[in-house]
Amino acid sequence: MKKFLFAALAVATVAFVGCKPETCPVCGEEECVCEEVCDVCGKNPCECDTTGTTEIPVVAATEGAVTVVWNAVGFAPCMEEGGNQLVFAGDYNGYNTDPAEMVKFEAIEGYEGWWKAVITPADPAATPVLAGKPCALYLDGTFPSSWDHQWINVDVDHQCTIIDGDATLEVEYEVESKLVVNSNSSVVYVRSYGFKTDPCVEPEKFTVSLKATAPELPEESIVYAVGSFNGWTADATPMTLENGVWSVTLEEVVMGAEYKYVVNGSWDYEELLEAAEGAACAEGLSGNRVLNDVDVNDVIANFKDVTIMKCDPKDITVKAQVPAAWTDTITAWVWATGEEGVEVVPTKDGDWYGYTLNCTELNIIFKNGHGWNGDKNQTEDLKGIRANVCYQLAQEGEAKATATAVDCPAAE
Repeated sequence: MKKFLFAALAVATVAFVGCKPETCPVCGEEECVCEEVCDVCGKNPCECDTTGTTEIPVVAATEGAVTVVWNAVGFAPCMEEGGNQLVFAGDYNGYNTDPAEMVKFEAIEGYEGWWKAVITPADPAATPVLAGKPCALYLDGTFPSSWDHQWINVDVDHQCTIIDGDATLEVEYEVESKLVVNSNSSVVYVRSYGFKTDPCVEPEKFTVSLKATAPELPEESIVYAVGSFNGWTADATPMTLENGVWSVTLEEVVMGAEYKYVVNGSWDYEELLEAAEGAACAEGLSGNRVLNDVDVNDVIANFKDVTIMKCDPKDITVKAQVPAAWTDTITAWVWATGEEGVEVVPTKDGDWYGYTLNCTELNIIFKNGHGWNGDKNQTEDLKGIRANVCYQLAQEGEAKATATAVDCPAAE
């Protein structure tokens, strides 16, 4: 297997160092059709590289670790104090972005633009074994909490790519790319052509007035702003309420910084979207808010478990023992809160009839027969069910059957 890999790499090397390649060894365009200076790396792409620095290095695997070999095309370290500027942010340390806790890439001697990182997975036996993104640190050696220095797909011709190795790339937010490695003790070769923002340019910073209106909150509640400007620390930036508006002034903030709002400095009470009509829950934001002005006026619709519960679909099972007089086919009318209802046939298990629906909040009416055959052939509306439950149904005369929650039968 190793011989095959090395042979494959040797073949690939020809395309990078031959003097008459079909494509440019730097930017990938047709030979000498490129501009005199490549817009990706600033070099003349039509010059033959006779030093061997564009060859693909052969790196040995490390037992019990994943080795990522990264060709960061056009990148040159630029940190103020020197040192390793390229890092791997991933699940091996729970996405801890403290540079002291991150695995850093080291330059591969004799191979310009090539770097390697040896990463010990959190669970060496897991599949996949590693996920994360190659990134760069700020000029001062800190990690941008906005993740602005992660590798990205620059354009259709300059994508993050896997050259070799048992791995895949998962595209996120259109241009971002997460590396997922399947096998431990393996070597994965990757290439990229740029970063989300240039890690060698100090970004301009601003003073931002952040204001937001929010729904009525319990007394003594406080809204907090949480984002890349405070390291996503939930209780770091409290806001002040005045005339119904929450506000705070942020100093030294980069435009494009991402953020959200929470209550009482806890992610347990994160902001949510407006609930759909008739719904008893609300969805979370699909992404983060983005600062794009020095004067910001936001509207917050809800907070989780403060103004409304968060929609968190799961399998909810409802079982019932029906009245003895119900001898027809047992059916049920089922609907998730805020959704249309449908007639179903519950599964019979001994004396129990049960149905499972994946939703946030389930509602059900058990029935004797198909369709609607009068009150005596159905239960009252059993609404607002958010967890598995079992009912004993009872009926008197022509009235709807009532339901009493009872212990569910033990699983066999």
